[in-house]
Amino acid sequence: MLAILACAACSTDSTNISRTFELAYRGGSLADRAAPNPAYRYLRTVVDGRSALLVLGYTDPDPATPDAPPIEVWYSAEGEVVRLQQGRVVGTSGLSTDWRSTRAPDAPTWGSLVASAAQDRAAGQALATWQRTRDESAYRSGVIDRISVHAIAAPRGTELAGLAPESLQWFEERAEPIVPPAGTPGAVRLTARYALRVDSGATEVVYTEHCLGPELCLSLQRWPAR
Repeated sequence: MLAILACAACSTDSTNISRTFELAYRGGSLADRAAPNPAYRYLRTVVDGRSALLVLGYTDPDPATPDAPPIEVWYSAEGEVVRLQQGRVVGTSGLSTDWRSTRAPDAPTWGSLVASAAQDRAAGQALATWQRTRDESAYRSGVIDRISVHAIAAPRGTELAGLAPESLQWFEERAEPIVPPAGTPGAVRLTARYALRVDSGATEVVYTEHCLGPELCLSLQRWPAR
């Protein structure tokens, strides 16, 4: 399956996704010009301005909440893995910073957030707040963030390709560290942005920007753009 990926890298010393993209696409972005096989589902991934295609390997049920939406498991050519649930990163492996797992049972659905955003609210007011617990690489477990989500205008300077930003509905999640507490080593404020297509009440996350750490941010877009 991995052999069909457009981002097949030519290096054997790559240990993280940024290095994979650098070697695979030095001098150009083949991902944007590739002709994907319609038998597979792809994710256009951009790190440090370089793009590659990940392929959907399979979907898993949520082990904590069986009725929750499934978890999508995406692979790069060199075996890095990104797990998404409703567009949110819930696990990775093989990256320079990994989230081994996350737990956020109170995270709201996108449908409820779209409905809340349609109501009159004060500028900058959070639509919802909840807690997320995550286990990171380097033996950091039990990291807790307080997440707030906000409706935002279509931003400029994104890696969104093939779609008009104004045609989508945008949200931003802001993470405030609780454990370790803000101001202590390892406490990092992280953000994520999401672009949703809303059609006849149905919602779909088509683009995500997600920072896993201060030095690693991913842009993820369902591909090809439609």
